[in-house]
Amino acid sequence: MANPKGRARASNTSRGKPAVTSSGLSLPQRVQAALASDPRFTGIQPRVDECDGTLYLRGWVPELGDRKRVELVARSAAGSNPVENELLVGAPGGRADAEIQHDVNDFVMADVALDPRTIHPSVADGVVQLTGSIDTTMNWRYVGALCWWIPGVRGVRNDLRIQHGEPPDDELLAGAVQLLFNKDPLVDVTEIEVICRADVVTLFGTVGGQDARDAAESDAWAIDGVREVVNEIEVAEIPGAPPIVGLGG
Repeated sequence: MANPKGRARASNTSRGKPAVTSSGLSLPQRVQAALASDPRFTGIQPRVDECDGTLYLRGWVPELGDRKRVELVARSAAGSNPVENELLVGAPGGRADAEIQHDVNDFVMADVALDPRTIHPSVADGVVQLTGSIDTTMNWRYVGALCWWIPGVRGVRNDLRIQHGEPPDDELLAGAVQLLFNKDPLVDVTEIEVICRADVVTLFGTVGGQDARDAAESDAWAIDGVREVVNEIEVAEIPGAPPIVGLGG
């Protein structure tokens, strides 16, 4: 959950009062109506607040994919007004922060692709915050995604300073997804093709079980910058094969 960039104050607000649209609805009401009319969000009721023309999405959603899809719908309904996504993933009352911190230190910081001397993780209310620095945008996305693998994590705030940043690029975004696939014991990267266009990731291929298909989609959602995942992976079940249990599922 990287810090969204701030935007200029909208011109259609006055003294902090909620802006009213041509439909007679306030901006929060318009966004909530758009979310309520989308069948994908049945049972999901995020709170929409407004302050000085900026809309804030708050509350929690069941899955990381829900978090990103809610934001897309909210941005479309909000028009030119900026949207800050503060939604958490998963119901409150999960694992203790100390347990999550232990797993982040034990698993994420032990990854051979990362330099633990420059990354400083902390956990508060289930949200992992990463401060310090990291070498590339690819690894910035990678370490943030690894944090989502830790059970009980409800949010990731990736405040790492990137030393050698790359401009937005679909091939680099697809490469970050493949990098995470290489780490996931559930996913065979040779079985899956990753195509990225305009930040939409499409997955193709054939895998041996539903666990692998679901893990690949979950991994793609975990990469910061991916705004939609289209899962076209087919499943060829192997008779008698036991389910595989891995971190990415």
